[in-house]
Amino acid sequence: MKEIPKDINGVLDTYFHYIDLKIPNLIDSFYLYGSITWGAFKNGFSDIDFITVVKRKVSDADLEMLKEIHKNVQRKFPNTLLDGWYILNEDIESLNEDRNSSISMMGSFKVYISFKRTQSILSK
Repeated sequence: MKEIPKDINGVLDTYFHYIDLKIPNLIDSFYLYGSITWGAFKNGFSDIDFITVVKRKVSDADLEMLKEIHKNVQRKFPNTLLDGWYILNEDIESLNEDRNSSISMMGSFKVYISFKRTQSILSK
């Protein structure tokens, strides 16, 4: 993929606008993966797969705001679903260790599920 398609840019610009407005300084880094990165994204059929590395643990208030942000983006772009993860950097690093860690998957709004590295973390 050389560049993000314009229709995806509109969705992401809206998402980042809401994040910056409602929960400033939450995001450390943002990564796209899946069909967008393969150049196979089909508007209306594909979702936008992402991983957001956050600077701090997501609070209950942050979680409610994230839910609202996702709803607002979905209302504005009803044919495109943002489906991703919000994760702390140290939790990414802990995936290589045999200890419990926390990941928040927002596609189905599962909040800080504890897991061991050997367990599946992809089920919805």
